[in-house]
Amino acid sequence: MRVMVSANGNRIGESHPKAMLSDAEVEQLLADRGPDDCPLKSYNQLAKKYKISKSAVADICKGRRRAIRGVIVERKESRRNGDKVVLQVRVSLKARHVIRKNGGGRWLDSVILGLGK
Repeated sequence: MRVMVSANGNRIGESHPKAMLSDAEVEQLLADRGPDDCPLKSYNQLAKKYKISKSAVADICKGRRRAIRGVIVERKESRRNGDKVVLQVRVSLKARHVIRKNGGGRWLDSVILGLGK
């Protein structure tokens, strides 16, 4: 898996997990904005077009966001378990006993998804 990282090894750009725009979209946003001395579109227009906040558009245009150019490195795939996430729930001891007795997480999946009829 190829990701872009900064000098200290943190993910940047579209390879960052919280990135809202791809690198190509950021370049297009900057092109749509135009030069600093006579901008073609306002921050508000760009925010609506790209469905991000006006302050995010301003930060991108002023170089406070997405301004770092990193290097592309090869990283191992993340160890995520498919499309599953961790869910922490507080339950009574009796409820925990019932869940464990019936098969734990697999049983809970089947109950929630309606497969355990």
